Amino acid sequence: MLGRNVTRNRSFQPLRSSGWLCLAMLLGGFHAVFAQSVQISQLYRAQVAVADNSVTNRNASFKLGLEQVLVRLSGSRTIGDTPEAQAIIEKASKYVLGYRYVEVEEQVEDEEEAESLQIRVEFDGRALERSLHNVGLPVWSSNRPAVMAWLAVEQGRQRFILAEDSESELIPILAAAASERGLSLLLPLMDLEDRRQVKFADVRAGFTENLKPASERYNVQTILIGLLQRERSGKWTVRWSVEQDTGARRWQEYSVPLEVALRSGVDGLADIMASRYAFTAGPDSQLRQYVVAIEQLTSLEQYATLLNNMRDMVFVKHVSPKQIAPDQAEFTVLMRGSLEELQKSLMLSNRLRPIVEPEPAAPRPILMPGSVPVPADNPARTDTVDLRFTLYR
Repeated sequence: MLGRNVTRNRSFQPLRSSGWLCLAMLLGGFHAVFAQSVQISQLYRAQVAVADNSVTNRNASFKLGLEQVLVRLSGSRTIGDTPEAQAIIEKASKYVLGYRYVEVEEQVEDEEEAESLQIRVEFDGRALERSLHNVGLPVWSSNRPAVMAWLAVEQGRQRFILAEDSESELIPILAAAASERGLSLLLPLMDLEDRRQVKFADVRAGFTENLKPASERYNVQTILIGLLQRERSGKWTVRWSVEQDTGARRWQEYSVPLEVALRSGVDGLADIMASRYAFTAGPDSQLRQYVVAIEQLTSLEQYATLLNNMRDMVFVKHVSPKQIAPDQAEFTVLMRGSLEELQKSLMLSNRLRPIVEPEPAAPRPILMPGSVPVPADNPARTDTVDLRFTLYR
């Protein structure tokens, strides 16, 4: 069960932020500024139960917490089973930036409250990304696509579409599952505009003809659709589908507990998203150079934001301005990855739209950041732009 209130601190080591896994940031709460992508700020934090604050239990909790973080960071549920990840987990303490003991009140099955000692740990995300990169494991950037979740629920005589402001017991289960996988889920407002476009039958049947236009106001590219039905036995049957520009994926569960039914949707969604956005590149991967042009830049603030965002992307080693004009800038990007991976990362921005151009030529291999040696059979292309985007408001 989710802890309801932190009652008091037992001991403290520095944490960069006192905030914790805020469910409102992971499920809902984005509608004031509809965004295609969301920065998952709590990606490198974990919280686990401990018997006491002894050194032995603390070190063991660091390992458990790090495995939670690696699942989010890699997008893989089974990352902890790999020998490469196990070697990283064994050295968990070297990645710890800070920790804090807290006592949490929990609701147990007999509806009585009990206190549980837990430890909150913040890990060094950059160091973890480098370690995963060095052993060839996937890394999924903290800038992740927001996903619209349309969930139709049939519970006895009740039939409803789960909304952001619902007091349903489904909300905390979905939020906890999204937190564990590092996802940002949006639920519909179900205001007059939503109710005019979407009916219960649309979600129940998975009619994307209505759901896709209704999701446009939330500025998302991926839609999760679920039909959750309670059986007479008290168990649940659920049918899930994920709609993306690349097609649809579907799966279902029969006669399972509510938590299993809901988590199956979040886990399936996370697996699909990670397969698209988590990048794998070993330390020996060739460093390549690309040129990215951004049009419709109207302020120095926009320029600086774009430059910083590109420098923060996974596997990007160096970004430098190549050419600046009154309403356009070109950037040289050095990264260990393909042009397709760079394009996917840039398209996560809710303010960049690609400008379709002819297929670019092969990327230029680079030996070291700062130097631009070019093989004789691949002459330098000083006037070529590999990717071109326009900035819109």
